[in-house]
Amino acid sequence: MRRMWIFAALAALLLSGCGAKTQASEPWEELGVSEAAWTVIEDFSGRYSALDADGLRYDEALEAVQSYLDGGLGQAEALGALNSALEAVGAELEAAEPVSLDAGLEEALRELGISPTEYEAFANSRPNDLQNQQLRLSSLLFYLENAGRGEAALEDLRFTLAANASEQESLRGYFYYGCLNYWFTGLDEAELELLRSSLIDGLESYIPEQALWFRDMAEEQTMLCLDEVEALAGLMSERLGSQQDELYEMEHDYDRLLELIEEDRQARERLAALMELSARLEELSAQIDEASEAGDAERLEELRAQFEALVTEYEALTAEETP
Repeated sequence: MRRMWIFAALAALLLSGCGAKTQASEPWEELGVSEAAWTVIEDFSGRYSALDADGLRYDEALEAVQSYLDGGLGQAEALGALNSALEAVGAELEAAEPVSLDAGLEEALRELGISPTEYEAFANSRPNDLQNQQLRLSSLLFYLENAGRGEAALEDLRFTLAANASEQESLRGYFYYGCLNYWFTGLDEAELELLRSSLIDGLESYIPEQALWFRDMAEEQTMLCLDEVEALAGLMSERLGSQQDELYEMEHDYDRLLELIEEDRQARERLAALMELSARLEELSAQIDEASEAGDAERLEELRAQFEALVTEYEALTAEETP
């Protein structure tokens, strides 16, 4: 019916002497992408941008506490920043409503190979993320209010801030790789450019500092980030559940937190190196095939030597991950 209506409208224009005008193209046609990709990217960009805004507000609250510890802000100013963030989180939670996908979006998701059930779970996950921030901010508020009661109280604040900041860093990777990257690995270049311009280029919080775009390892990177979050949650639970009156014990926990952060950094660097080596190995493999077809024995020997060296380097890196 819609196509018949378009033809009728075009005929009317021709009869009225306006035949020089043409039917406007759809937005996805102008961008050179599929309607399904345009539909999903538009919906996802709005939802992920909201998460990013939540993350940025939380980041700024953490920065205010760090500034207090560094001597840049007074206690009253830092408390004001935390209270403002808590009020904003509370308002967002009150306004949150359950999300139900419409049939058009579900069809577009399936066309892109994305599970509508998983996507709907993501769309409804924001209140849980806000509640987690609310809990973390309330804890920081308590420790900040009591920070002047001695070194032990101040150490509690330092530990809680460092744990929350490290957890937030892992969550950046979890959301970026586990939702954004994982769901959209199948996009072509035009569709990926649309995703970049409509979402990625404007992100301020939920994107890692050195973000990579994986085509086949997004799930592995997601699990790495999730393991970090779980390890930090376990560490914080242990601390809260135990009675630690000695400063030595507090320092021990803080040292363990720093170890986790360092392990996270090393794991990220190793993964980036593995990705680079994989790409170089694929490129060399293609060059070896070309040299073999051309019968260039000298070039073939040179490439094979390079290939073997890269394989050795690759095996050394992967061996570091084996306990």
